Amino acid sequence: GDVVLVVAGGGPEAERLKAEVMKKSKANLDIWFLDFIPRKEVIALRKAAAVNLAPMGGYSLIEACASGRPTVAYDVQWHGELIENGKSGFLVREGDVVGLIKVIERLLDDPVEAEKIGLAGREKAFALHDFEIVWKIRSTVYQDLLEVAACR
Repeated sequence: GDVVLVVAGGGPEAERLKAEVMKKSKANLDIWFLDFIPRKEVIALRKAAAVNLAPMGGYSLIEACASGRPTVAYDVQWHGELIENGKSGFLVREGDVVGLIKVIERLLDDPVEAEKIGLAGREKAFALHDFEIVWKIRSTVYQDLLEVAACR
């Protein structure tokens, strides 16, 4: 009764996902399904969350870590570059829902650890994905491409 699961985003599978979750949900859990929401609202949700869950990350994993709140994700693709398990977030074997739940419960039960891990995740996110740094790198790459193309 004290946990709310907020699912933000949308897409072609959103309604089917919502129907499936509601049909299979046996827990007494308050679930909110939000469609696409403005970026500022996503940031506010991430910062307000006790735990951010981003199992199949992408940009949302970076955003979750940057919020300063603890993040839990599947151990797939490049997630280990951003999340050092148990230090800047938690990685769980892909498909291990029980593992996700255990880590979330651990973080909810230990707000001091949650705070420490959230701050470490934020530091790592900004160290690896700071907007200004990434923009400069992209700008240099595009400039180099244009120069090579001009020489041909």
